[in-house]
Amino acid sequence: MVKFFSGLFDSNEKEIKRIQSYVDRINSLEPEYRSLTDEQLKAKTAEFKERIKQGLAGLQPKLDETQQDLADARQRFASCGTDLIAREEADKQCQRAQNKIEQLEEDRRKVEETVLDDLLPEAFAALRESAQRHLGQRAFDVQLMGGITLHQGKIAEMKTGEGKT
Repeated sequence: MVKFFSGLFDSNEKEIKRIQSYVDRINSLEPEYRSLTDEQLKAKTAEFKERIKQGLAGLQPKLDETQQDLADARQRFASCGTDLIAREEADKQCQRAQNKIEQLEEDRRKVEETVLDDLLPEAFAALRESAQRHLGQRAFDVQLMGGITLHQGKIAEMKTGEGKT
């Protein structure tokens, strides 16, 4: 009976299972990353940056254009003088542009999150291999889980001896 209730109330179990799928993917990449030369492993950083840039490529021009629209509307507003109708119209244009910028920035955050989540297993596999080669230390699965949790903007609690240092 106790086990039943602890399963109902332990919200961490679901999260641990979800994060475990990332760890499984990282572990599956280990042989591939171990076989890379130091130069190939180092080149992964540039590859990851390029994939992030490509993921955001469609949004940046729209954001730049809308920011220019906002600057133009502000300029029109400033040049209206005492013409209340023109000022009101320019103010509405500013507000529309500002709303569109906010929406595009929200879209950008979502795309970044998606791209970074897609890259996460590869990035952690590269990090693990690099640490093994250069520091002689291999991150344990529980440490990867802590890092993934932090990446997601959450707090990770680890027991004594699980390698927080």
